[in-house]
Amino acid sequence: MNVLCRGVALANGQHDCVVCHGEGWITWVRQPHACNCVYRAVFRLCLERHHRMRYEFNACRPSVSKLRRGGLVAGYPSVEYMADFELLCRRVLDPWHRKLWRLFHMQEREFTDCLLPLRTNRGAFFHGVYRVEERVGRAAIEMEPYPLYPFSAYFGGTAVVLIRSPKAEGRSVSHIQALAA
Repeated sequence: MNVLCRGVALANGQHDCVVCHGEGWITWVRQPHACNCVYRAVFRLCLERHHRMRYEFNACRPSVSKLRRGGLVAGYPSVEYMADFELLCRRVLDPWHRKLWRLFHMQEREFTDCLLPLRTNRGAFFHGVYRVEERVGRAAIEMEPYPLYPFSAYFGGTAVVLIRSPKAEGRSVSHIQALAA
């Protein structure tokens, strides 16, 4: 776990957690790592941002920003974030947990309405909710090269810019080059 994750763990540790006692960091077999309460908190923050962007009036407005090196970056940051979050969830979760995530988190159903389609009881349902939050929260922090959380790393990271440069033959060829934002 890197320094960035250590800072995320300190900032998102739940004060009432019985495992880490609010520090967000535990040592297991002499290897320190973030507590599961941190991953659940990160998932909830990412989900809250996803829902806010989904219902936002200007979610589909393009964003154009100027780089220090003289290029322009155009995109739909809200739509891209929502798509990345949903694809991350689909990639990380197995079919049963994916169905739970879709019903409970994305469709925002009450847990009683989710029990019958999932064919489970209340205890197994909430254990599944915690597992979904932990897996996706961990993947959101550890995703490379642009983690979904912290949001500044996602929205202010390296941008891909279309640049025109002359080749040796004298004609102009477009290529993609990664530049730091």
